[in-house]
Amino acid sequence: PEDFQKMADYLLNHGHKNNRVRNYTLFVLGTTLGLRCGDLLRLNIRDVFSPNGKPLSHVALIEEKTGKRNVNKITDSAFDALDLYASVYPIDDPDAPLFCAQRYGDGPRRPMDITNVWKILQQAGEACGLKEHVSTHTMRKTYCYMAHAAAKSNGTAGQVLETLQTKFKHA
Repeated sequence: PEDFQKMADYLLNHGHKNNRVRNYTLFVLGTTLGLRCGDLLRLNIRDVFSPNGKPLSHVALIEEKTGKRNVNKITDSAFDALDLYASVYPIDDPDAPLFCAQRYGDGPRRPMDITNVWKILQQAGEACGLKEHVSTHTMRKTYCYMAHAAAKSNGTAGQVLETLQTKFKHA
């Protein structure tokens, strides 16, 4: 939890000022939804915001790797991150990517690519002094770690492992 907070704080307060909230929101959603980075980057505005501009309660998508439907509850921290996101970035085009690459000129909004996310997370991990290897998959592993830790504390660790296995479509 301490490392998560260090990373979140770093992403919100460092890097190019136009990208800070985007990077923070990407990290928070990645660690609270447990999605693969490629699926996160495929999210559009309509996938997480209602037409009136408020974050939805759930995200539903078809996973790129498995082709299966995945529905995830938007946690309170993800809701807050999305609310902050909406106060900084335009959410007027429901078909626009949620996590846009930096724009050059007046071209259409393009989604970030996985290599960019990897670089952002690597830099944040180094700056935060994390000893663990940090990559795009770190967000998904953090989701599992936090779910398992919470379950261990309330005595339901075995059930959570089965739930995570089902959620991630692991045999």
